[in-house]
Amino acid sequence: MRLLQLGAEQYRSARGTVWGYAGSAILAALSPAALFGFSAYLLSKAALRPGILTLGVAIGSVRFFALSRGASQYGERMLGHHSTLSLTARIRVAIFKRLEAAAPYRLKPNAFSELMSSLNGDVEQLQNLILRLIGPLLGSVFAAAAASVAALLFSPALGLSILAASLLSALVIPWISYRVTLSRLRPYQETRRHAYDAALTLGDTFKERAGQQRGAPLVARVENARRQLGVAAGRLYRIQLASGTAQALVTALALGATLILGLHEVASRHLAAVEIAIVPMMALALLENLGQIGAEFAAAASATASVRRLETILSLEGREQPDGGPDLPEGIPLAIGFAAAGFRYPETAKPILDNLDLQVAAGTKLLVTGATGSGKSTLAHLVLGVWTPSSGSVSIGGIDTRELAEEQIAKAVTYLPPEPHLFSATLAANLRIARRDATDREIVSALTAVDLGGWLDGLPDGVETQVGQGGVPTSSGEAQRLAIARIVLARSANVILDEPTSRLDRANEDLVIEILNTVLREATAIFITHSEVAAERLRYSYRLDLDGLRPRSERR
Repeated sequence: MRLLQLGAEQYRSARGTVWGYAGSAILAALSPAALFGFSAYLLSKAALRPGILTLGVAIGSVRFFALSRGASQYGERMLGHHSTLSLTARIRVAIFKRLEAAAPYRLKPNAFSELMSSLNGDVEQLQNLILRLIGPLLGSVFAAAAASVAALLFSPALGLSILAASLLSALVIPWISYRVTLSRLRPYQETRRHAYDAALTLGDTFKERAGQQRGAPLVARVENARRQLGVAAGRLYRIQLASGTAQALVTALALGATLILGLHEVASRHLAAVEIAIVPMMALALLENLGQIGAEFAAAASATASVRRLETILSLEGREQPDGGPDLPEGIPLAIGFAAAGFRYPETAKPILDNLDLQVAAGTKLLVTGATGSGKSTLAHLVLGVWTPSSGSVSIGGIDTRELAEEQIAKAVTYLPPEPHLFSATLAANLRIARRDATDREIVSALTAVDLGGWLDGLPDGVETQVGQGGVPTSSGEAQRLAIARIVLARSANVILDEPTSRLDRANEDLVIEILNTVLREATAIFITHSEVAAERLRYSYRLDLDGLRPRSERR
């Protein structure tokens, strides 16, 4: 695992800090048990009026472990945070190096946006896993072993009882809790995603629904998603409650067992009366700490998906970029060809595309349809040079994409993703991404071409109005048309549009389709969609349906 490799690199670069963290974690877990044990000994021994030396040693031990408890906990937090933050910084650097090599979309369809949206949360999940589980667990296991050995010195039965309780608290109950939580976690995450999507759709379409009676179904959908999310969250809380109850029960049983066994040992004259107080108090402190560790195992289940996503990102590899080679002409429509093209993702056996033969003439349109996972976005990424075909070839303007760097393709072919992004900047700056030297008049003309002239007139500062996060809010329909305005402004002659109407309501979908039919009339275009409305109303020359075992094409 690449995360383990990064962890090993971090260890090699800061061995002293890591060992200091481990030592502090062990002492932080051991000190409470020792403190409780010596305190119990002091209180019980003092009742027998022992010599001053005996009391002095006991008092000194209590003071030492009381101070070491606070000092070791501080050291654990300080060194633990230093080590963990250094490791996560190393992970972040490695992630962005991988993303730089693999940008923009070298992942299976829809995976890139999901990974990017959860990247920071995933790193924080990993950080919490290390801080709240790995270090404390190491210390608690060592403390449990030491306490069991100490109890064995008093009595084998007492030592075995503490060892059994420690195993139940540190391993058995947490593992069961982890597995049960993991089984419930996937439905919970799916329900949460549906609730988020429903709320996002409700917010994005507010402008279109203002003053109209079309919001009731969306509100009902959000309310239903909220109820389902509450039910799913309740299941997880009940698992945590059951785990905590089981931990408390083990602690109670262990204390009862040590008292009963201790009394038996005293009655058998194998144990002094004073010593019977030491083992239960030591077990109380130990099991209380182990119970807290056990609760973290349930939370660790949610980190499993985060670790898997981080591993996926760290495994990304960019394709080898050719040096030099021919340049694609810019500003003119180019033919796009597939010659027996096939593709399979790394480490997968089943091909996504297989033996695809298709020629899209310059200035014509290709409509690509098919179910989710049929290879629609993969086809786009092959044209963009993100991936190279596993077999056969893909060409642009008669040039094999293997001979072209991604930057060369990007200059000639414009790609519109399913969810175009608006940066937190002025409207003009967002559109000049397409062409830096565009004048304000050209920007206004592009906005008019996508039917946003009236919207522009209502903005407080015209093209200098702030949009994106913190700026004037935009609906999904407006954001999609702004992305198309970039295409107009760039005078793009070759365009790939990936699900251009997927987040639009019917009214906006009809409008965007008409705009696309108009502004891309002379361009070479590939439309990727699962919308029946788009498939019916978009003007295209060829249709490629990827459903079924083998793709089929039609021309109209």
